[in-house]
Amino acid sequence: MKKITAILIGMLLFVSACGAGADGREQEETLAPSNTEKENMDSEESEVAENLEEKEEDTTQLPEYSTLTEQVAIEDFQLRIVEDNQGKRVMLIEDDQGQEKYKSIFTKKNNRLKIIEFNKGQIFNEVI
Repeated sequence: MKKITAILIGMLLFVSACGAGADGREQEETLAPSNTEKENMDSEESEVAENLEEKEEDTTQLPEYSTLTEQVAIEDFQLRIVEDNQGKRVMLIEDDQGQEKYKSIFTKKNNRLKIIEFNKGQIFNEVI
């Protein structure tokens, strides 16, 4: 019984030592991305930047824009889309110095708009 236990412990140590060497090689390979991976990442980043620029240009066409203009003096501020996915759109409303004054959260599924003024709290929460 002692021999079997000693053999099992020895095998476990041997297998674990062999496994550690393989992980080390994989880490070295993954730490240095290849040139094609770098090019792919650069092209993806530029596509994301282009998409964000397109979204920023179309803020007047958004369904929540008219409500935003009623609640906030939009002409004095700049709109910046932070998140825009299938479920919601989050925009920050900044002054000329780039300081965030308002945040709007538009839930697309139920057309609910929330406007939050950073100094005062929530100022609007209705279905539009």
